[in-house]
Amino acid sequence: MEIILNLPAEQALCVCRLLCREWKALGDSASFWREKCRREGLKTRCITTELGDWRGRKTFYFLFKEPRNLLKNPSADENFSGWEIIRNGGDGWITDRIFAPHPDQTVTKCFVTSYCLCLKCQLIDLEKEGYSPAILDEMQPDIVISDWHAPWYDCGSQYDIYIELLNQFQEAVQTLQPKSVIFPQWNDQPWKDMTHLQGLRTRSLLHPFHSWRSGHSFGQATTEYGSLAAVLKCA
Repeated sequence: MEIILNLPAEQALCVCRLLCREWKALGDSASFWREKCRREGLKTRCITTELGDWRGRKTFYFLFKEPRNLLKNPSADENFSGWEIIRNGGDGWITDRIFAPHPDQTVTKCFVTSYCLCLKCQLIDLEKEGYSPAILDEMQPDIVISDWHAPWYDCGSQYDIYIELLNQFQEAVQTLQPKSVIFPQWNDQPWKDMTHLQGLRTRSLLHPFHSWRSGHSFGQATTEYGSLAAVLKCA
């Protein structure tokens, strides 16, 4: 087991399991994936019978080893693909090139609001993303929400974000609404990061993740930056 444990998980799964029956049995064992998780610091809050077999532990390993951005089109690279426009006040939403340097130099575009209320949202089905009800209920992973926003330099504005965790009946079981961020007129256009850690503490089949965001007054530029926009991780 020691040899396979020191190999990347992809090789253990896709190469070593095909070499002989003994190594296949090893790669298909819960003990292998349990030890793999332990060595790489992936701890679950609890393990049930359903998640205790090798498939459950393997799924857990790959889902949480490298947390991924669950938002579609987070940085406006595909205009508004993946987003639903709820309110299109003023001259409406647009996507544009960033007007001030972003901390992440790979970010080149952003969403821009207008001079009246602008709202857009995205619904993420966690089960379709690979997080089974058993993982959500029993392992209770944390959701990391991160968003970058900046105002126009010559006018005041307000930034808001609202997040809901919905059950299978589309009912909100947890909500997050940080305080509004107010930008004064004649500012230096700083990009500000909003990051929040939301733990799953409700034993309910949490399928979707619902994110709303708004900008007021004369507009905001926003981008769900990098890989931290809506990320599930297990502590």
